[in-house]
Parts: sequence; C-alpha cells; structure tokens
Amino acid sequence: MKKNSLLKAIGFVVIIFMILTWLIPTSLFVDGQFVNNGYNPMGLFDLIKLPFEFFNWSNMSKILLEDGISVELVSYTGIVLALLSIGVFYKVINKTGAYGNLVERITINFKNNESLLIIISIVLFTLLSSLTGLTLLLFLFVPFVITLLIKAKFSRMIALASTVLPILVGRACSITGWDIAGVNNVVYGISWSENLIFKILLLIIFIGLLITYVLMAKSPSDDSNEDPMYDKFIKKDKKVAPLLVLVSIFTLIFAICMYNWYYIFDSSAVTNAYRSIMSNTISNYPFVKNIFGGLDTFGYWTGFSMSSILLIMSLMISFTYSLTFEDLKDAFKSGIKGMARPAIYIVLASVIMTFINYNVYSLANSASIFNTITGWINENVTFKTMPFSSLVSGIYSFFINDYSAIALQTVDVINVYTAGTQSLAVLCIQVFYGLVSIITPTSIFLVAGLSYLDVSYKKWISYIWKLILSLFILSILILLIISII
Repeated sequence: MKKNSLLKAIGFVVIIFMILTWLIPTSLFVDGQFVNNGYNPMGLFDLIKLPFEFFNWSNMSKILLEDGISVELVSYTGIVLALLSIGVFYKVINKTGAYGNLVERITINFKNNESLLIIISIVLFTLLSSLTGLTLLLFLFVPFVITLLIKAKFSRMIALASTVLPILVGRACSITGWDIAGVNNVVYGISWSENLIFKILLLIIFIGLLITYVLMAKSPSDDSNEDPMYDKFIKKDKKVAPLLVLVSIFTLIFAICMYNWYYIFDSSAVTNAYRSIMSNTISNYPFVKNIFGGLDTFGYWTGFSMSSILLIMSLMISFTYSLTFEDLKDAFKSGIKGMARPAIYIVLASVIMTFINYNVYSLANSASIFNTITGWINENVTFKTMPFSSLVSGIYSFFINDYSAIALQTVDVINVYTAGTQSLAVLCIQVFYGLVSIITPTSIFLVAGLSYLDVSYKKWISYIWKLILSLFILSILILLIISII
C-alpha cells in the first residue's frame, strides 16, 4: 500500500471527476444566470491521452493582458523542468564537497537543539510563501532543509511537515504573494491590503499551530531516513564561501525576476528595467538583446527560466570547484533520476487540469461542471457569502490545482452573488484553496514532496488529519467573525 497509495489517491480523484462529467452537465454563467451547455464527459481514451497532452499546451488560457505582457496560467511543464534542474543542481553541489561541509557545519551548530531547526523552517517557509508566492523558488531550498532535518534524526514525515506543508499553508494566508494575492488583485479586483489584519492573524495562528503540532505529534513509523539529494560518502573538505556567494546572487536574481511586481503593487519598474537593459545598442546594433536571446521579461520568469538559469548556475559551480566532466555527467544523470518520480506525479496530478485546458481556450466564461455545481450551492445555501464562497472554493480546489483557473471561473459568480462582500468571498476562496491543497492528491507541490521523500499518502493523511481539522475549524470561526463585524 505504501508504494502505491499516492498513485491510487490521484487515480481515485480523477475517476471521481470522470464520473461527475458523465452525471453533471456543463453550464455557462451568462448575465447572472447559469445556462445549461450540455455534457462534456471524460472518456477512457482521455485517461491515456491526457498525460501526454500535459506537455502540449500550445494555447493555454490567458488571464489578462497586463503591463504589456500576456500572462498565462501556471506553466506546469516549466515546473517539471525546474524540478529536474533542482535535482541536477543538488547533485552538482554535492560533488563539490563544499555542500557537505556546509551541511555538517550547520548540523553541528544545532546539536542538542534540533527542535529549533523545525521552528526556523516552519516560520521561514510560511512567511516567505505568504509574502512572496514564489512557491517554486522556495522548493529549491526544500531538499537542503530536509537534509538538515534528516541528519538531525527527524523522520521524513517530520521533514515534509516542516518544509512543504508550511509553503502550502502560507498560500492560504497569502498577504503579498503574487500567485494568490496578486491574482486576487488582477482578476477579482481585491487589493492585498483588504482584510490585512485578519490575514496577519491567520498567518500567526497557522504558524503557531504548525510548530506546536509538528513538535508534539507522534510521527507514523518511518523505517528509512534515506535522503534522495545528499551524498554522504563524498569528502567534505572544500571551502563553503564560493558556493554561498553564487547561490545568494542567483537567489536574489530569481526573487526579483520571478516575482510579479505588477500584480501586487501595479509597478512596472522591474519590467521597465528589463526593457531598458535589452534596448541598449552599440552603433545601433542590439548587442545586449542578442547576447541574452529569448530571456523572459523580469517579473515574469517561470519554471522554464528558472530551469535554464539553474543549469547555468550548476555549470558555474562545477567550474569554480574544478569538477571533472565525468563528475558533471554523473551529477546530471543522478539529479534527473532523483527528481523523475516527483515530475511524473505532477503530470498525473494535473490530469484534470489538463482535461479542462484541452477542452477550452479561455477559462473565463467557459462552460464547466463546476458552474453547475456552483449554481446548485447558490440555490441551497441559506447564509450567502462565507459558506457559499468556502464551499465553492473547497470543491474547485479539490480537483483544480491552479488558483488562477479557479479565480477565472468564479470571478463573475462572486461579483454577482456576493455583491458588496466580495472582499470576504475572495478571502474565503483563498483560505480554503490553501488548506485543501494540504490534503488533495491533485496538489502539485504536495505530491512532489510526498513522492520526493517516498512518503505514503495514506500515512500523510493519518499523520496530518488532526492539524487539518484544527486549521479548518479555526479558519471557519475567523471567517464567520469577519462576516459578522
């Protein structure tokens, strides 16, 4: 069961969705009314075809044209490539001996105070997730922190709950995270500063609950402390400083160029800086632009950009530490192999999202079974904004792992049915999206973390269910209070 529980969970959710497409007609939301648009069932051949279509989204749904840039939904293929590049990066720095030296030094400093590692990890990952929304960049540091926790004798379950879980929880209380709060601003028209006090309150409570639970809850039996990205037998005698300098510089570049400043702060400064740099010429020859080639606009870097730059950084590190070609070749091979399983599971976890994208060009105003379900909820829920928005978000989030897609499908409904209370409705959607991503097997970063550490989905739910229940109950109470005052 351990080896296949995640695969079974993903398959179970996909089959549920498949059955629902046969039972529930799609509908459009037009002029404040749900209009039946007939059935669009998922067939057996779709189950075979969709994983391959995952890599063929030539016409992904557009969100909006902002800042002169056509912004698309989450680039899943880019995420897969970035994960593989992360694997290569870690195997390269392992080969240097400097990475092992760094790990050993940090581990020694936390000796007899290992619990502090958990606290620091949870606080940093949750805060950075809430404030930046750079989930993929944060995932770059997950293997490093997991290595520290495993060397401190914590189980893989604890390591997962101290790294990937805080990232997901941080999205639930996103304050200035461009992938959640930014989408709220661009799609729903809700500024990041609305309900700010309550978001900060949620953030503090969630961090406190996470720390308390991880430190006190008994981890399920975990018979292996195997670390996929740490080579403990490599000699650890190289200087750490060059590695830290290079990683720090590239991390700063990633943070600036992957964060969408326009989404949150309506600022085009970073984009304008890109245009200014790329427009430099020598004797009217676009020298800079031709050197960089197809470099993505600053502020709009995706997994594609990250994977490319990570590979460049890996090559620079290998040159700095004089790695042989054989070392580099082995690092590439073992790094891709180490991240192959998370990449495969991301593809499988995105089958439903692929089906939706494959069948419609634009998610905005498109027909779906979710519109039909939303119409039924609206007719049967007595108290409107808070329970309506929370139920809608919970159902969407269980199947759809892209917040942008959920926002596009619900924006018109929210504007009509929660008129005057849109800010509360959007907060409900955001919170429940983040919390559902902790448990649903369609959550791409959850399945990436589970498959990376080979943690059973069944054991994950068994370990985390009390925390999930607490988070949901507290969120409902706080949202109810907001709806009353």
